[in-house]
Amino acid sequence: MLPDVDYKAAQTRKRIRKKVPNDGGAPEVYLNDRDKFRITTFYTIIDKLETEMRRRGEIYKEIAERFSFLSDVPHNATSSSTEIERYSQCCQKLTDAYLEDFNTNFSAELQQFHLYGVVVVVATMVAGAALAWPITRHENSTIYYMMCGDKLHIILEEKEELIVNFDSDNQTLVEGECLADLRVAVKDTGIKKYGMQVEGEMDLEDPDNGELCTSSYLRVTDVDDLEDETGRINKFCNKDSIDFETIEDLVTLELSLKDIGKNKGQFMVKLMPHCLCGGLIDKTEGEIKTPLYPRPYPNILCIWVIKV
Repeated sequence: MLPDVDYKAAQTRKRIRKKVPNDGGAPEVYLNDRDKFRITTFYTIIDKLETEMRRRGEIYKEIAERFSFLSDVPHNATSSSTEIERYSQCCQKLTDAYLEDFNTNFSAELQQFHLYGVVVVVATMVAGAALAWPITRHENSTIYYMMCGDKLHIILEEKEELIVNFDSDNQTLVEGECLADLRVAVKDTGIKKYGMQVEGEMDLEDPDNGELCTSSYLRVTDVDDLEDETGRINKFCNKDSIDFETIEDLVTLELSLKDIGKNKGQFMVKLMPHCLCGGLIDKTEGEIKTPLYPRPYPNILCIWVIKV
């Protein structure tokens, strides 16, 4: 295919094929090696390449239509309702395409993630600004801002307390059911046995609740799994004080707020580990108390190691 070079066959005499009956009157076509290569090889490669590029283009077009909106996540505070609606529709299309990989609250979760990312970037640029992250740890306490769609597992140190805040007005989810799940456990420290104290205040507005908290509620439980028959489950709703104590070292908070666009709510809950029994005693004098003394002895095994 070199432009200024002839193939060897171009300089040789052309062979003339002897005609036979039924050949017709069409003139004989003679192709030199250059033309043969162009027609039988080069053009074939180009046609195949063009076909494959079109096929791959269609594949990437579908992927681009599904995922390109992720680079333009709207912020509820500054975006129009049209932009948010378009974004929600794109999230729904992506969820429909991958039903086993995304949950129905994917749009709100993604906006929440984007919101925190924007806040952190802005906070680093403003002198003296506080870091607005959903979980903030201090020396002996952790502050967590619960968001719709959260599913977290937090492990506390033995002397660390957790403060959980929720406010429906600060959510990126603007309609639908707000669900969140927080699992809190105390770090294993050997033979010491720990329980958990939960206390706080809440106000969940839902006219369908009634006294049994059938619609919107915060459920507090120490049930570890489906086979746990000794655990307790308490529901809190409306305007109420939260008070829950357990001898287990694990507590789960489950929030369910129906129709967040209409119903509003907020709460603040403090979770505090407390040592029930067990541990090392290496002093010359002291005392050993049963768990929750002077209340009845709970069904737990306490082990003390005494070194003298």
